[in-house]
Amino acid sequence: MGIINITKEERGYKMRDVKEILKERNDVCDLRYNNIKIEPSILPTPFSEKDYNENDSRAREKAKEIFTKDGFIIKDNPNKYGVDLFVYDKDGNYLCNVETEVKLGWEGSFKFPDIQFPKRKSKYAKLEKKTLFLMFNSDLSQYLIVKGKDLLECSIQKIPNRRNQSGEEFYKVPLDKAVFKIIKGEIT
Repeated sequence: MGIINITKEERGYKMRDVKEILKERNDVCDLRYNNIKIEPSILPTPFSEKDYNENDSRAREKAKEIFTKDGFIIKDNPNKYGVDLFVYDKDGNYLCNVETEVKLGWEGSFKFPDIQFPKRKSKYAKLEKKTLFLMFNSDLSQYLIVKGKDLLECSIQKIPNRRNQSGEEFYKVPLDKAVFKIIKGEIT
């Protein structure tokens, strides 16, 4: 049996290639990450540089705007693989983390039966300081907030999506676990 070993650095960029190899070689191939066998059915969705470039900075900037208006100091995490933002009070005390994302399918009011966050983001909910997960709609005119501790209490379900037809594991967060907000005024 062949073994495909992938490093942490390769994980996001070559996962699509690894999945294709696994499909082709099926029973004669073994995928390992940090020497632990990974079942192909639980692989995360491959990293999309296009989606990242189109959405990450605008979600971060909108989150900074929201928290700054409330008197907080916001700093970007210099570690691009870590949680997005750090929140401090006016005295410089580190309060919490913020992880942002844009749900492109959310237009107008929220019409989904629940909120879905990828399970791969659970590492941010387990940090020493609490993490708030902010999900914006496609035009950043609305957002919701879910506390990391609430996320970890939710059920997990494998759900196909536009970038991973075989499905990825998502936390299914009930609507009552989120705070929904509408941004008033001009969207920048």
